Amino acid sequence: YGSCNYFNSLYKGKVSEDAPNANYFSLLWLIPKLLNGAWEFLRSFIIQFWKGKEYKENWIMRSLRVVGIIFPGVTNHLPFDYVNTTRLGGLARPVATTTPEDKLALIA
Repeated sequence: YGSCNYFNSLYKGKVSEDAPNANYFSLLWLIPKLLNGAWEFLRSFIIQFWKGKEYKENWIMRSLRVVGIIFPGVTNHLPFDYVNTTRLGGLARPVATTTPEDKLALIA
C-alpha cells in the first residue's frame, strides 16, 4: 500500500516501508506495550506543562489511558492522539534516491 508513517509517543515521526509491529498480538511486544501505556498515562499529566495548556487531558482521556495499561495497544489510536500527532508531529524529509542521470533517463 505504500510507505508507513509511524509516530511514537513523543510525536516523533518516521517513514518506513513496513509497520514497526507487524505481528500485533506477539508476546514479545507485550512488555514494551505495557511500558508505553504507562508512559502515556504519565504523559497525560505532564503534557500540559511540556507542550502547553491547550494539550491538557481531562479525566475521561486519563481513564482511557488506564484502559491502555490493562489492554496494551488499545489507546494507540484514540482521536485525541491523532489530533496531537497532527499538531505536534513531524516527519523527516525523505532523502532523494534519484540521481540527475535517472531523471534524464525518464525524460528520454
